[in-house]
Amino acid sequence: MTSSVRQILHVKGFPGGGGGFGGGFPGGFPGGGFQGGFSGGFPSMDEIFSQIFGNQAGGRTRRTRSGGPQTRGSFSDIGEDIQQSIRITFNEAVNGAKKTISTTPVTECTTCHGNGVKAGAKSVVCPGCKGTGHQVYSLGGFHVQQTCEKCHGSGEAIDKRDVCGSCDGAGVVRGRESVQVEIPAGCEDGMILEVRNKGDAPIEGKGPRGKLLVLIRVTPSPIFVRKGSDVYYTADIPLTTALLGGEITMPTVSGNVDVKIKSGAQPGDELRLRGKGTKKVRGTGHGDFYVKLKINIPTKLTPEQQDLVRKLDDSLNNRSSSSESSCSSSHRSGSG
Repeated sequence: MTSSVRQILHVKGFPGGGGGFGGGFPGGFPGGGFQGGFSGGFPSMDEIFSQIFGNQAGGRTRRTRSGGPQTRGSFSDIGEDIQQSIRITFNEAVNGAKKTISTTPVTECTTCHGNGVKAGAKSVVCPGCKGTGHQVYSLGGFHVQQTCEKCHGSGEAIDKRDVCGSCDGAGVVRGRESVQVEIPAGCEDGMILEVRNKGDAPIEGKGPRGKLLVLIRVTPSPIFVRKGSDVYYTADIPLTTALLGGEITMPTVSGNVDVKIKSGAQPGDELRLRGKGTKKVRGTGHGDFYVKLKINIPTKLTPEQQDLVRKLDDSLNNRSSSSESSCSSSHRSGSG
């Protein structure tokens, strides 16, 4: 479905123009009296001089090199950008993905090809400015010139009978599009992707469409923490592996890997696996994968296990066990 140009202009915040011809837009200027189109209240000197000198003060010209007036379809303009956000999973951010986004951009009317008139119809001289594209008003001794509110500076207007019914004479409509966006591998949360020529078409004039700006939101991983292209992971290892050393299997963003643990590993020790992080969006190569060790301490021991731990404790602290002391005492008594 498409919406009329009046709805488009309301969304985009464009002011209304004079009535009587399809080339203008309803609403006019509030308050009547002076029709200068200033932002509100009594105009400032900057606004007055901007209107007086027109294009020399930074306005956009709508005339050909020969000085003749132009219609909407002949002068160049650039459409506005569209902003959209999309949420992806952690794995999609790491590996890349293709996503389809639904947008509602302003597009050129296909019925009139952006001209705003029916096929074969011709524009007429604007009655508001007599084809000059501007109007002159007197204000306190000043002669103020401004762009014609009826034809928006083109010097031409369209009779209501010749207005394109699909776009209400504006040459553009709001439609729906499905845009495929390629998420690059290694994309980070908060990145903005640009898709050229998928934004709005120009409201006035013809020219390239704006860009579609896609804000990437990445759902956090339940096991990995990412900082740029580096990835962090906490690995639980048994107490015996920490004491004796060994090999454990752990997940990474590129699959499971076997990692050797040296004997005597301490809680909080960090291992670094070079090149096992995510792909770098800017530059080449991959980041690193960091493993932080967490040692699992048993909470329940059998009597036999407790006895073994006591023996280990005695051995580590150069103490004799109670059983060895008892045997040594009996041996001394027998020899006496």
